[in-house]
Amino acid sequence: MAMVWILVHLASPPSLSTDLPHSDERIRRVISTKRDGGHFTVFSLADSEDSTAASSSSGRSELNSRLNVGRVLLRNVQSGLRSTFLPSGYPARTPPGYLRYSVWSWVQDLSTQLRSVLATQRVLEGVGVGREGATALSALLNFLVRDGCGMAASLAFTSAAASRFQSDVKRWRIFADVMVDIGITLEVAASACPPTLFLPMISLGNACKAMCGVAAGACGGAINLHWAKGSDISDIQAKFGAQHTVTGSLGLVFAAFFAKSVSTVPGGRLWILYAALTALHVMANLRCMRIIHFDVFNTTRLRLVLRALFESGTLSNKTAVTTAENGSVFENPPFPKTMPTPSEIAQIEPLLFLPQPASVPIYFGVSFDRFAKLSGKPRAELEDSLLYREHESYIISSAASSSLISMGNGRRCVVVALSSECTPIVQIQAYYHAFLLARLLSHLKPFERNGPREDSDRAESAARQQVQEYWKSFVDAAHHKGWDLTKTQLRTQGYEIEIQ
Repeated sequence: MAMVWILVHLASPPSLSTDLPHSDERIRRVISTKRDGGHFTVFSLADSEDSTAASSSSGRSELNSRLNVGRVLLRNVQSGLRSTFLPSGYPARTPPGYLRYSVWSWVQDLSTQLRSVLATQRVLEGVGVGREGATALSALLNFLVRDGCGMAASLAFTSAAASRFQSDVKRWRIFADVMVDIGITLEVAASACPPTLFLPMISLGNACKAMCGVAAGACGGAINLHWAKGSDISDIQAKFGAQHTVTGSLGLVFAAFFAKSVSTVPGGRLWILYAALTALHVMANLRCMRIIHFDVFNTTRLRLVLRALFESGTLSNKTAVTTAENGSVFENPPFPKTMPTPSEIAQIEPLLFLPQPASVPIYFGVSFDRFAKLSGKPRAELEDSLLYREHESYIISSAASSSLISMGNGRRCVVVALSSECTPIVQIQAYYHAFLLARLLSHLKPFERNGPREDSDRAESAARQQVQEYWKSFVDAAHHKGWDLTKTQLRTQGYEIEIQ
């Protein structure tokens, strides 16, 4: 991997510290270094009459006599490569892990290109290239249908999922890579299937790749913003483009040899090679997502932090709920001294869309119609909730499905309605409140038919008390651990309420 070797050696900025004088010597020269590492000048003070400013980028610099021409040329080449492939100010002005992320990104790019060569071969064979009796019109119609399915899938997927990408960037990015793997696999397998299945398979494969393009493009913007912290987003995008250009060129070279050799490889071995490249692609993308440490809360990251705070082994005295004749008694949980950092959460947050059932689900950002229906509260209580919302910018209630209550097996849940004036930090507080309420409700028995709401009311009161007691400590700990509370990526039902 020539590209990997080059950038590993470019990871540290050019250093001239070995040539600088000691503190007890005269200052002999002043070095001016451009932030992107692509240019530096040396101003000599050794002879005031002959002092000149020399530019290393032009190749005409006159360095100190101790620097030979070979070192000057090496620094020129290194500076030029750094300015082409690495962000301005790397590594001081980029988040940690940028180079490792780039290397794994190149690995997945190369694996995709090699498999795409095999898929292209199989598609061309399927449309009749090299087969007697095949016509150009037949091949053209196949490609038109395939491309049309891809365009339709792109539009449909954009309409269905565009609003969800921001709240779960990592999982959608992995989803995109899985979809492109499925698409390429369908194209590779299409030529081995009956002719009647060839067109549907390549069309479905192209639809999967189109969905990958939508999701990867949307998530790529958020990922670039992460790497642009303290730097320039346009510079980050340009450098990623330059890196992909080089990896694409290397991929073309490898693909040429790969395409020539796979024609002589037995089918079984070819599928083993294909499976290995696919596994490498998935692993590389998983490693990329683990390297990225988002410091903004989304629903998954916030739940992981709250579970670590209130349900970890460090809390020996968890919230106790005892049912007595007069109701339920709740003990406030102690706030732990430690909170996970963004880098710690990045290593454990789920990267796949797998079901994660909750004993007490939270419906966040619902419409007020649904809030009123699920809470089951009379209008007077709803009005009181709205008055309380004027100070909190959100309203929250325990709830249960009325259909399940009628069957005597009501499942408790938490519903939250957000005000249109709700700021990011208030949204985080609202989810924090909902999590505590759900945690208390999980210790209660299911609703009984026509049973009283006293237990739920006590849980709501206890949760509100816990929020008032521990919220400031949570905010202070979050700031201390590096979480950004000025932004939020919490997943909501999409509604905001406004009182008129």
